[in-house]
Amino acid sequence: MSWFHLAGKDLISTKDWTKEELEIALRVSEELKGMYYSGIPTPTLKDKTFIMLFFNTSTRTRLSFESAMTQLGGHAQFVDASTLRMSLEEKPGAGETIKDTAQVMARYAHGVGIRLLEDKVSRYGEDTEIMYKFAEHAQVPIINMASNIWHPCQGITDIFTLREKLGPDLKGVKYTIMWAY
Repeated sequence: MSWFHLAGKDLISTKDWTKEELEIALRVSEELKGMYYSGIPTPTLKDKTFIMLFFNTSTRTRLSFESAMTQLGGHAQFVDASTLRMSLEEKPGAGETIKDTAQVMARYAHGVGIRLLEDKVSRYGEDTEIMYKFAEHAQVPIINMASNIWHPCQGITDIFTLREKLGPDLKGVKYTIMWAY
């Protein structure tokens, strides 16, 4: 299996990907990082647009996605969800539906990232359900940039960093991960 297999694939939860697919993502990340730091251009996403739909603010998520798109030759478009007519409530007159918004975004971009969690949803798990609904209606990949349940890009990055620091085989290695706000 090659990285071409991942093209067009949503990343809402790492549970949706096989171990082999996650290994491919880690391997491609390692290759791209090596090329970047060696001064080799990596225009993999030349002329591609990635919409970053933020319901919740974040410094690192926004900067890392914008930087990555730029380094790969593409453009990241930041969208604050509060500036859209979209409504997460599926009731008449509440605003544009998730379906409509997903379809419109898919016409303007090659991928959409969504950061939706905490107080922006009414119940635990609703954020992930909304992302899957986006994926159902968008004809481009939907990337979860953080939800109450999943943070797949962070998880993949954590494994990548652990392998860089501790070696490729983490079996039996003990470590502690902590986050602080």
